[in-house]
Amino acid sequence: GFEAFDSAALAAEGVLIGKVNGEMNEAEVDLEPEYIAVSEDDTKAYVSLQEANAIATIDLEAKMVTSVKSMGFKDLSKEGNAIDLLEDDKYEATTYQNALGVYMPDAISVFEANGTTYIITANEGDAREWGDYLNEAEVTLTATDGTTEAVEVRVLDKNYTTVPDESKEYLYGARSFAIYNADTMELVYESGNDFEEKTAGYLPTWFNCSNDDISIDDRS
Repeated sequence: GFEAFDSAALAAEGVLIGKVNGEMNEAEVDLEPEYIAVSEDDTKAYVSLQEANAIATIDLEAKMVTSVKSMGFKDLSKEGNAIDLLEDDKYEATTYQNALGVYMPDAISVFEANGTTYIITANEGDAREWGDYLNEAEVTLTATDGTTEAVEVRVLDKNYTTVPDESKEYLYGARSFAIYNADTMELVYESGNDFEEKTAGYLPTWFNCSNDDISIDDRS
């Protein structure tokens, strides 16, 4: 369990914690284990806490959670992180100021290279919904160049989730995969906008389509 962790301390380090009636949840109630990967020597397990944008480390010999660390956030104002937020039947990546992608992976995997353990993550993103509780809002974002507006962009609702900076908008997922040092949770590789750019090039007819609507741009 997560009884040893203080939700306010985790939130101060960038872990996303849910709020109910304006009050922050306790970590032991709020954190939701999603997917697990085990180190090659079977001594540690790494668990994605998708909605919290965090990874928990479990000592399998001591049978206890030893750390919960934020995965950080993706700066969508940087050119290499440009994204397509418009449903206009074409690929047109744009940067947005004061907008961050929240990694929120579901599945993760672990591998070892040169004696160092790494976690590789599929940065999917997911809202949190329990009955009437939904931590999702929709906003309009203006592109960095001021010429484009993206409407109805799904972001974290700050009334229901702690965020490090209230002046920024936090988008679900990062449209990428990433590699972290498992011991430090330092980001050592991030694929930027490669997924979108390459999908648009190789499979333009199905660019950003979804599982239940295969029309182009359905999920941009």
